Amino acid sequence: PAYDAVLPILVPQALVSPAAVAEAIGRASADFPDKPVVTCFMGDEAVREPMIALHRHRIALYQFPKQAARALGVMWRYAEGREGKEGNKGKGERRNAVASSENRRPAIDVPEGRTHLGEAEARPLLAAYDIPQPRAELARSPDEAARLAAGLGFPVVLKIVSPDAFHKSEAGGIALNLGSEDKVRDAYVAMLERVREHRPNARIDGVLVTQMAPPGHELIVGMRRDPQFGPLLMFGLGGIYVELLKDVAFRVAPFDRAETLAMIGETHAGKLLQGLRGQPPADIDAVAEVIERVARLALDYPRIQEIDINPLIVYAAGHGALAVDVRMVIDQLNGALGA
Repeated sequence: PAYDAVLPILVPQALVSPAAVAEAIGRASADFPDKPVVTCFMGDEAVREPMIALHRHRIALYQFPKQAARALGVMWRYAEGREGKEGNKGKGERRNAVASSENRRPAIDVPEGRTHLGEAEARPLLAAYDIPQPRAELARSPDEAARLAAGLGFPVVLKIVSPDAFHKSEAGGIALNLGSEDKVRDAYVAMLERVREHRPNARIDGVLVTQMAPPGHELIVGMRRDPQFGPLLMFGLGGIYVELLKDVAFRVAPFDRAETLAMIGETHAGKLLQGLRGQPPADIDAVAEVIERVARLALDYPRIQEIDINPLIVYAAGHGALAVDVRMVIDQLNGALGA
C-alpha cells in the first residue's frame, strides 16, 4: 500500500462500537506488520474496552490527536536516524552531529566484576570525544597532591578515587576550593580518614586533583540505554536541583542539532540559558555539542549502560562549558571497554 503510517482517530458515537473498531484496526495492522499504526480514541469510559484490545495487538493509543501525531513524528525521526539519513536538510545538518571514528575510541581496562566507572576512569572517554573538562591529575600522597595542585593552579578540588566509594560526596570524598599547598595536604589526610570511617574496607586508589571550575549554570547531561531503542539522552538542571525539580527532557539517539536544541528548549534550564532578568545568555551551542558528543559516545560503546555528567557547568555565550564530574555504569561482561 502507498502509505507510510496510519493514524485512526475515533470520537465515540451512538452507532459505532469503539471495541469493534479497535478489533478491526488490530486485524488490519496484523496484515501489514511493516506499517506503523498509532491510534487516537477520544473519550474516557467509552474507550476502556478498546484500550485493552489495542494493547493486546501492541498498538499505541493516545487520547488526543496532537499526542498521536507527535508520537509518529518521533518514530519517523528515530527511524531516519537509525538509517543514517540526513535530517534538517534545509540547513544541511547531519543527523549524527558527531561522526563516529575508530581513532577516538580508546579501550578502557575494566577489572573483572566491575560495573561502575568513576570520574578518574571515565575522563579519558570524555576527552576522546572532545568533551571539555577541568584539568586533573592523580595523586597518591599528600605531598604529591600539593605539588600537582601547585602545577594546576589554585584553587583546586580533591576527589577520592575508589571503586568502593562511587558516590563520593556521601562518603566524604570531596574537598572544594583549596587555595594553598598546606590546605591540600590537610584536606588529603582528612578525606582519607572520612572515607575509611564511612567505608572501612574501601580500596583507595588515590585522590584526583582537579582545577576548581568557575561558577556558572549547573546542568546535567545523562544517558540510559533502553534495551529496545538504545541510548536515551537526558538533559536538565543539574547540581543539587536534579532530584528536587526533575526538570529534564529526553531524546533517543541519534538526533540532529535542531532536535538537540528542541530538547534543551523543553526544560526550565533551557529558558534559563536564554537569559532572564537582564542576565546574559549562556553558551547554548556548547551545551548542544556536549549532548551530541555524549550521544555519539553511547552509540560507539554499547557496553555503557549509563552516563551521568553532573554538573555540566555552562558559561556565557562564547565561553563554553565544562564537564565537572562524570560517572558511568557498564555491563557485566569482562574485558576492556571498547576493545
